Amino acid sequence: MNHSSHEGSGGPKSVTCPRCGKAFECRLAGDCWCASVDVSEAIRRSLAERYDTCICRTCLEELIEKEDRSQGFPARL
Repeated sequence: MNHSSHEGSGGPKSVTCPRCGKAFECRLAGDCWCASVDVSEAIRRSLAERYDTCICRTCLEELIEKEDRSQGFPARL
């Protein structure tokens, strides 16, 4: 996702999701939870255009599921 808005802070950071307002932890690097999530380029572009920071896991999973449904894919387990 987009770690640029809080890079260089030296470790995990508490972030508020700009989409839902929920607090979550961002690890600011490749070991962040978001690095293991398969996110389409379309979602990445959309997030970069809308938000200056990361969104929470719940919101990211909702966007991925919404995209999957719109393309006729079954829900991910």
